[in-house]
Amino acid sequence: MYNSDFDTKRFILEVQKRPALWDMTLKEYSDREQRKTAWRQLVMLFINIDEPSEAQIYEFGNQLQRRWKSLRDCYSRERLRLANWKSGTATKRKSPYVYYKQLSFLRPKVKKKTTSSNMDEEQDVENTESPSTPYDLNKPSVCQRKNIKKVSSDVHEIIKILKSGMQSREQIEIAQRERERALENDGDRLFVLSLLEPLKEVPHHLRYKVRMQLMQVIENARYQNPRIGCTHEENGGTST
Repeated sequence: MYNSDFDTKRFILEVQKRPALWDMTLKEYSDREQRKTAWRQLVMLFINIDEPSEAQIYEFGNQLQRRWKSLRDCYSRERLRLANWKSGTATKRKSPYVYYKQLSFLRPKVKKKTTSSNMDEEQDVENTESPSTPYDLNKPSVCQRKNIKKVSSDVHEIIKILKSGMQSREQIEIAQRERERALENDGDRLFVLSLLEPLKEVPHHLRYKVRMQLMQVIENARYQNPRIGCTHEENGGTST
């Protein structure tokens, strides 16, 4: 993705158009989202891949950031060398750093009004350095992390509800199977069901009468004194 044909001059120009990447005096410099957007724009301008994947965008973004850090560091060293040359502590080089003039926008806009000493120049050079913290194109912002945390919490709650529902359903199915087994083992129920087919064989106009007779037998049994049989057996057992 990054090769020897890379247009460094154009890259510097595009970075200059995006002060959020280098001007520490701006509010945008501290805005992570704006910096992330600016880096992504640069990636899409210089990457030589049609429809790159997120992984390719991330990797090329890191390459661009390393390239920018190298350019910025070279510029700072050149400024320091020139400052030392002016003070007589360094020899003049035949040719200055190739991108020195193009990177001059990195020089602080506000200078001290007092006479610059070698120490002042060194401090001035240091002030052009922006923090070299890596900028992760894919790293979630604070708001994104909060949203992810909320979504994770919601998903966890949904899973709990689903598990609870599954357990309740299993309990219902178990209870239903137990009722079915109890009905299958109920002799009285089986007896009544056994009368269904014979009842259907009775002529339709006589079925009502048969039903009433069956109900009458059941009613007689319900209200019959249950102690009669027992008393008779007890008396029969004691007689000689």
